[in-house]
Amino acid sequence: MSPTSSIASHLRALAASAAIAVLCGGEAPAQTAVAEGLIVPLHEVTVAANARKRIVEVNAGEGEQIEEGAVLAELESVQERIEVRRLEKVLQSRKFDHEAGQKLLGRAMISKEEALDRQLEFEIAELQLEAAQAALERCSIVAPLSGAVVRRLKEPGESTTESEPMFEIVDVSKVFAQIHLPRDRGNALKEGQSAVVTVRGDAGESWEVEGTVHFLSPVRDGASGLRRCKILLDNADGRIEAGMRAGVELPEP
Repeated sequence: MSPTSSIASHLRALAASAAIAVLCGGEAPAQTAVAEGLIVPLHEVTVAANARKRIVEVNAGEGEQIEEGAVLAELESVQERIEVRRLEKVLQSRKFDHEAGQKLLGRAMISKEEALDRQLEFEIAELQLEAAQAALERCSIVAPLSGAVVRRLKEPGESTTESEPMFEIVDVSKVFAQIHLPRDRGNALKEGQSAVVTVRGDAGESWEVEGTVHFLSPVRDGASGLRRCKILLDNADGRIEAGMRAGVELPEP
C-alpha cells in the first residue's frame, strides 16, 4: 500500500469513528472538544509517462529530494531528435526563400501570390519544428514540483505506456493537519484564522504547532455529521511527517 493510500485509510477510519475526545477544563464548567485527524502532505503528485517508449535513463530514486523542473527520467528519443534536426534544415531553407521573396517582390520581380506562398511555407515550417520540439520534450520526464520521491515505479530498459505512473512525489515543506469537526462544533473554526495543532509522534511525544485554517468544507458527512477541515502548518525543519496524528482543541459552541 502506498503512503497516500495508507493516510487515506487512516483518515476514513478517524472520520467513521468520529474520534472526538472531551476534556474537562478545570474549574470552568464548559467542556473543550478535541477534533482528531492526520497530517497529510501539502502536495502529492503522480508523475506519468508522456508516450509509449522504452526508458533509457532514470535519474531519481526513492527518498531523494528533487527540485521542480528536474529531469527524472529519459525515454528513447532517437527518432524525435532526427526529426528536429531535419525540420531545422527545412526551416532554414524556407526562411531563405521567404526573405528572398520579399526582396524580389519589392523589385516587382515576382507576384504577391508567389511571395505569399513563400511566407506561408516559412510559417508552416516554423509550426512543424515547434511540434517536433514538443515531441522531443515529451521524452524527458520532468518533476512538476519540488519534493521527495516516495515511489519509483519504473526502471531503465522497461517500456512505458502513455499516462503510466512512473514516480510519486510529495512536498512536505508545509503540511496540512486534516481534521474532522463534530456536528455540534462544525462552525468552531473559520477559514483564515489561527489554530494551534497538537502533533503526536510515533514515540509518544507531542508538540504544538501554530497554523492557519486553510480550508473548511461546505459539506458535512451525511452519516456522521463531521465536517472536514485543513490547517496549514509550516514544516521547514521536516519534523512533522505525513501520517502522524494531530488534534485541535475546539472552543465551546
